[in-house]
Amino acid sequence: MVTGVRLCLLALTLCVGCTGGGATDNSAVPNSPNASSLQVRPTNLSFAVIQGDADPVQAVDISSVGHDASHWSVHPTASWLTVSPMSGSSSESFPSTVTAKANLSGLPAGTYSGTITVTGEDDANQAKTISVTLIISPSSTAPANSTSAPTPPSSALSASMAWDGIGQDVLGYYVHYGAQSPHVQGSCAYSQSAYYSLASLANASAPTATISGLSTETTYYFAVSAFDGTRESQCSNEISKAMQ
Repeated sequence: MVTGVRLCLLALTLCVGCTGGGATDNSAVPNSPNASSLQVRPTNLSFAVIQGDADPVQAVDISSVGHDASHWSVHPTASWLTVSPMSGSSSESFPSTVTAKANLSGLPAGTYSGTITVTGEDDANQAKTISVTLIISPSSTAPANSTSAPTPPSSALSASMAWDGIGQDVLGYYVHYGAQSPHVQGSCAYSQSAYYSLASLANASAPTATISGLSTETTYYFAVSAFDGTRESQCSNEISKAMQ
């Protein structure tokens, strides 16, 4: 199992296709409140796998700010997408984590889309929608690294990064990123994430990934986690990059 394994991002190369600015390590940052009563992170999930890979899993954090505890339920829209647990309660001090799993059995190669709706039972107006994308590449051809971001315009920027691989029991890695930091060391609660199976990586012992579709004049935060087919580790130290 890789639960609790903490990675260290090394040889980080950001600013591919852009100029100016340096990466900043945000390993220890203070917690920060959020004004929203029902908070869901990330708001986009992306799975990029090869036929024959294990069913990938990602975590979604649900919290409620401004209430002692809020009850919620989750509703996936795609038949290949399962979420567990389907309901629960959360507060600001005690957030909940649900797991979203893409069931690959019987699915041909292609791109699939779905959503997960999180509804607060105390206030239906607090419903949040999580967009989910599943990309399955044929087993004979390793896919290029894919992200959950839509196809970027030609002027969009990208960021590349590298980290130390963990050989034992690891089936792939998640790169979590977004324009906001979760402000909690080890948290993977970023707005977007991309999954890279070992087969899709050019060098599994020294993995690299490129995140595209980044906007100018925006600071992005990045962290990496490992996946063993069942559970996801805590996220690595966070790094940030101001795109110019």
